[in-house]
Amino acid sequence: MELELPEYRVAQQVRAVAPAGAMLAPERIAGAMVLSSADYPQLAIRSEAELYWGYLEKNLKQMTARVQSALFMDGQIQDKLSYLESELRTEAPRIQTLVMRTTVYHRADVRVLIDTYGYTNVGTSGPYSILTRQQP
Repeated sequence: MELELPEYRVAQQVRAVAPAGAMLAPERIAGAMVLSSADYPQLAIRSEAELYWGYLEKNLKQMTARVQSALFMDGQIQDKLSYLESELRTEAPRIQTLVMRTTVYHRADVRVLIDTYGYTNVGTSGPYSILTRQQP
């Protein structure tokens, strides 16, 4: 039986248009990707788990930025571009794909940030835009 959930359609589209590699996406999309393919390791899947892990590893600041980035990319919080900026500053070399709501992607400040790190839009699925970075 195949699941017909919007998040799985996004995961299928990511697999169709994005090269394998680490990915940062909203939690529900990240969860669907984990179930869909091992070729796209997720930086954030479950916020409570990441925050607890960050606390245990004394890395709470970075894990908070990661969780807040995923929430920002899903449009759940508005004024937290600084978290996405922080995450890209430290992790962009290994993040191959970003998935974010198209409404967030179209914000001028987000586009400047995304362009700075070399991500380009390679497709959409429902309300989400899929962005990838050229490998060096």
